[in-house]
Amino acid sequence: MNRWGTWVWLAAATLLGANACGGGSPTTPGPQPQPTPNTAPVIESLSVSATRLEVGAQATLTASVRDAETPVASLTYQWSASAGTFSGQGSNVTWTAPEGTSTPQDYPLTLTVIEQYGNSTPRAEHRVSSTTDPVRVHNSPRELTDLTLAFLGYFADNRVSAADAVRDFADSCSGKAEERGDVQRIRDYYQVLSSSFNVRSVSINSAGTQANISAACSFESRYTACAPDLPGCVIGAIDRPRGECVFTARYESRRWWLCTSNFVPSSTLSPLMRSILVDK
Repeated sequence: MNRWGTWVWLAAATLLGANACGGGSPTTPGPQPQPTPNTAPVIESLSVSATRLEVGAQATLTASVRDAETPVASLTYQWSASAGTFSGQGSNVTWTAPEGTSTPQDYPLTLTVIEQYGNSTPRAEHRVSSTTDPVRVHNSPRELTDLTLAFLGYFADNRVSAADAVRDFADSCSGKAEERGDVQRIRDYYQVLSSSFNVRSVSINSAGTQANISAACSFESRYTACAPDLPGCVIGAIDRPRGECVFTARYESRRWWLCTSNFVPSSTLSPLMRSILVDK
C-alpha cells in the first residue's frame, strides 16, 4: 500500500472510531432541581396573664406565631417550665403554679415551636423558642408566718443585735425604727430566759399588697439593769409578759416584709416592760 493509501486508511479508521464513541464533545449536564427553601417559624409575641401567683394558682399564656410555608395550626407547640403543669395545647395554654416547693420562687415559661418539612427520613425541621419574664410564685401565708416567727425568735435572743433583729422589716415602714428601739431596750435591761410563740392568724388583702398577722406570745425575762425613772426595779427580778403580738406586713420589691409590731397584753406588765412593748 502506497503512502496515499495508508493515509486514507488511517483517516477512515479515525472517523469510524469517533462515530463509534458517539462523536463530538461530551454533553454537559443540565441544571439540577434544587430543594424548595423553607424558612423557620417566628414567635412574634409571648404573653402571660400574671407575673405573680400564689401556689396552685393559674396563669394563661398566649403566643402569636407566623410561618411562611406551614399553617400555624399545623406546627407543634411545646411548653416547658422547671415545675408546675400545663393544660391545653397549641398557642393558648394554662400554667398552674407548683405546690410543695420553697417560695418565693421564679419560673420562666418557655415555648418551643417545631416545623417539620421536606420528604427526607427523618424529616427536616426548624425549632424556635421564646421565654417569658419569670413568674414569681409565693405561698404568702407560710412566708408571712415564717417572717413573724423568725422576728420573734430574734427578739428573744440576746445574742442578736437590734439592727439584725429587724432585718425583715421594710425600710419604707416607720415601724422598723420603732421596733429596733424596742429590741434595743430589751437588750439594755433584760436577759430573755425563755419564750413561746404561736401564729394564730394571717389575713391578706385582695390585692396581695398588705397583710395582718397575729401570734400568741409569752416571755420570761430577768432584769439585768434598772431604768432611773422606773422605781421598784430589782436586778435579777423576773418579768413574765404574755399577750398577742400583732404585726402588719407589706409586699414590695417582689417579697413580703414586716411593717409594724404591737403587743396586746393579757397579763400584768411591769412599768418597764409596758413602756417597751405597749407605750410607744
